[in-house]
Order: sequence, then C-alpha cells, then structure tokens
Amino acid sequence: MAKRNNISINEKERILWVGHPKFGILFRKGELVYFIFGLWNLFIGVFFLKLLFNSVFLPFNLPAYFISLIPIYFGLYYILLRFIFDTLERTKTKYYVTSTRVLIKSRFIFRKVKIRASLITPFSYNVHNNGNN
Repeated sequence: MAKRNNISINEKERILWVGHPKFGILFRKGELVYFIFGLWNLFIGVFFLKLLFNSVFLPFNLPAYFISLIPIYFGLYYILLRFIFDTLERTKTKYYVTSTRVLIKSRFIFRKVKIRASLITPFSYNVHNNGNN
C-alpha cells in the first residue's frame, strides 16, 4: 500500500482523475420546502416564546421556555445552518478515480474515505485542454 495524494492505494493502482464538488452555496430541488418549513418553525417558536414571556413567570414554566426553543433551532438550521454546513463539507471533499476504485475523501469534521465501487469495468476517457472530459 502506497500513499499518494494522502490516500492509500495499491502499487498496481494508478490515479486516473482527481476532482472536487462545486464550491459555494448550492440550491437543490426541494429547497423551497425546507425553507418554508424553517420559517414555519421560527414562527411557531417565536410565538410560543412571546406567549410565555407575556405570562407570569413561574418556576414550572422554565421547561416550557426550553421546549419552545426547539422549533427556533430547527428553523435556523433549515434556513441558514444547513447551507453553511453543506458548503463547508463540499470544500473539504475530494473525488479520486483510480484504475480499480472510486474514492470519496471528506475532511469536514472527521476524516472519512468512502469506497463507492470495488471494481470498475474497463473504460476509456478523454481529457480536453481545459481539464473537462
């Protein structure tokens, strides 16, 4: 096992292509549904907090304060944090195509190497001057 490009590959393998996913914020199909769900959660959480703060503060209301924060956390995640985490993960991800395997290496929080295909059937590839195939 030799280490090239910080991944372990066999001596018989050779790296055919190295790439990475698109950088930046990426909107996929169905993002509008998540955004609406996040707005709804924010609305519900703020509504319940306003009701609790307008009522008389009693010690047994304390768990209700924390429970009403849960929809706010979900709303913030679905509106904002999900895009930030996805962008950070894609900036730390690399794709490797070797002569026998496809590897996906991600270093966002933990170092992960996923093997997507154990055997690749023979194929041909063309690389243009601009790097696209």
